[in-house]
Amino acid sequence: MKKAFILLETTFAIVALVGLMMRLAFVTGGDFLLVVSLGLLTMLYFIGGYFQGPSKSANADGAPATEGTALKIWSGILFSIGIIGILGTLMFWSGFRFHLQIGLVGSLAILLGLFLASRRAGAPARSLVFRRSTIIAALCAGVWLVPKPTLFHVFHRNDPQLLEKWNRVQQHPGNTTYQAELDAYRREQFASKK
Repeated sequence: MKKAFILLETTFAIVALVGLMMRLAFVTGGDFLLVVSLGLLTMLYFIGGYFQGPSKSANADGAPATEGTALKIWSGILFSIGIIGILGTLMFWSGFRFHLQIGLVGSLAILLGLFLASRRAGAPARSLVFRRSTIIAALCAGVWLVPKPTLFHVFHRNDPQLLEKWNRVQQHPGNTTYQAELDAYRREQFASKK
């Protein structure tokens, strides 16, 4: 089951990277690939978090091994929250910065806990959960530290009118006229694509 988990994880991550590159290159379908692949990766971590690392079926005394099970399950849940935060932030859905912060803080807490546990045991921290925590924490931190206007300008650099209207709304958030102009422009864009 662990091999299937790693294969699915790698496949979804590669498809998400392709979707992001397509979105940056303004190729149609990049958003769809990004949403589907990160959504499936989130479900994989949330449902299959238990299969992240090697499993021991029994301890030395013959009792079922449960050490690390809670860590794998909770890390899977926190990883899925972090990935949802990354997805929501990259797609400019409102309210997803909080998910990003939970994923970042949770991944850093897992990293710290695993690091301290490995120091106490005198062994290096080389578990798969440790590696995944490092990657998820780095991705969450990277997306969280980039300001939303910068992301918006990168993803919509081919439409100067949209950028101008969006900047006005961001500079004057209480002005309903600017918001109505932006909404009308977006409706016009979507109507012309149909």
